Amino acid sequence: MKIAISGSGGIGKTTLGRALAERLHLPFLEENLGALVRAGAEARQQTLDAAAAENAYLAAVDAWLADRQRQQATHPEGFVADRWALDILQRWLLGGRGDDDAKTAALIRHVQAQAAQLDLVIVPPMLRLRDETDNEAGLRRISALGPRLLSHALYRGLLEQLTQVPRLYLAARPTTVEQRVEQVLATIERLNHARRTGQPSRAKQQETP
Repeated sequence: MKIAISGSGGIGKTTLGRALAERLHLPFLEENLGALVRAGAEARQQTLDAAAAENAYLAAVDAWLADRQRQQATHPEGFVADRWALDILQRWLLGGRGDDDAKTAALIRHVQAQAAQLDLVIVPPMLRLRDETDNEAGLRRISALGPRLLSHALYRGLLEQLTQVPRLYLAARPTTVEQRVEQVLATIERLNHARRTGQPSRAKQQETP
């Protein structure tokens, strides 16, 4: 089972991912966004000249995508990934780089290629499980409500428009990690049953409060 967890910061992706990987006895692929986030900050602050800063950011994007593809290929039996190519496309668009059609189209191709390899994408609700400012890697999270709403809506819109991968949108309730793991396991069982019986897998799973 190849699973990716997507969504904005502070919504419990890493906590859920680690718990799910443990239950499924699968490797957990860490987020590892540090270099990309730092390159993006330098590009915004122009601590280097503008062209050099943008080139450094582009290199960080390519390096993250290549590393994630390598990690996934290393575990053909399955994995639980904290973020995937969709998260990079979302950051790219929120960063105001969408007018670069060539790079945006290349990122879309990455998303669609990775989606074809995934069995399930999970998007936790925007409601935070904790009120931390920094994530586990010490990276600053978005704290203002408006940007978090926009970020979360963009994830869902891109997932719906660009892919056909089965997806599970977790509801705000229940809130415990253990209960969310059980929700995911129930969805996996439904998907596996559909495959065993030759029924078409539903492209979309929605959990309601």
